[in-house]
Amino acid sequence: MLDTCQNCRMLEFLKNRRQPAQGTVKSEVRELHLRNKRFYVNGSHFPQWWNSVAEGKWEAETFLVLESFIEPGSTYIDVGAWIGATVLFAADQAGCTIVFEPDPFVLPLLKENIALNPCIASRIMLYEAALSTFDGKAALFNNRPGNSGSSLLKTFGYTKEVVQKQFAETVVMDAYHFLDRLDLANLSLIKIDIEGGEYDLIPHIAPLLMRHRPTLYLSLHPFNIASDLPQIEKAAQTVARTTRLLESLLCYRHVYLPARGNIEVSPSGVPGLLEKAYRTGTLSGSIIVSDRLVP
Repeated sequence: MLDTCQNCRMLEFLKNRRQPAQGTVKSEVRELHLRNKRFYVNGSHFPQWWNSVAEGKWEAETFLVLESFIEPGSTYIDVGAWIGATVLFAADQAGCTIVFEPDPFVLPLLKENIALNPCIASRIMLYEAALSTFDGKAALFNNRPGNSGSSLLKTFGYTKEVVQKQFAETVVMDAYHFLDRLDLANLSLIKIDIEGGEYDLIPHIAPLLMRHRPTLYLSLHPFNIASDLPQIEKAAQTVARTTRLLESLLCYRHVYLPARGNIEVSPSGVPGLLEKAYRTGTLSGSIIVSDRLVP
């Protein structure tokens, strides 16, 4: 655990001694305590967001999901890690943490935050890439590079449709080929938060999910798919792609819905989610599908 690590204790001595390079933003090493775990980050970037994490105001349920579903010593995969809060929290519990993050604007900060925690850094494997349906390269879109919304999709439609600009090109790795090379029997949880890319990714890896059924913590972004189509076609496309994604998850026994700092079981399971998607035309938010029954 981080509390017993001499290297991490040394950071307490160093954190107030770090001096910024001339002309740069001050770099402040900040110590965070979350659910009996402790880690260090560069708190000078996104300070208000780190405040909300520390105060339990940012997705407290996410950390509960990680704590509840990552088995000690197992493998955890974080797809869409941004600056690393979930990575650092999870790596204290997992034996191996595999991380995917394609945004070149935040990768230096993610690497720094990992390096600030030498007790767990050796158990973290970072891929500077997006995980998708093919091997190669692809455009990365975001009108505000560096925030958490970078995507392989050009359009963003959370509140209104916005056409995003390409700001970088990223390496893309085929998720099926990557996962098929792993020891999936030791994989306890995959977190996927990729701004709409999940509608291609999940059906692509469905055969592996059916065979091994690792727990998935999945963020759904229906407002980012088919948003450049006319309204009627957009609605039909959203239902079709949501249905295809959910049908890829029918092999799982349990569905959990994280909300308000807790995890609630959905008694109707994946069929219930399908029914809701048909009835409302969409399904958004986060879901957990698992064969494990947790308290």
